[in-house]
Amino acid sequence: MSYVEAGMTPYEALRTATVNPARALGQDTGTIEPGKLADIIMVDGDPLENIADLHKVRRVIANGHVYEMSELLDGDKP
Repeated sequence: MSYVEAGMTPYEALRTATVNPARALGQDTGTIEPGKLADIIMVDGDPLENIADLHKVRRVIANGHVYEMSELLDGDKP
């Protein structure tokens, strides 16, 4: 959210936090595309409209498994 507070749009902030570091580190991550590695979060809301919606995580897809936030918070972590 600091990026948005500094004047970026939510879209610019998300790219700055995901795509740009992946490129800088030479990793095949940062975007959702066929053949790329990805861990993904699913949120309630639309972070492109309201960046604070990123705090409303409901599911996480990590290493090909889908986890409900309640599982992760209860200690049944991957």
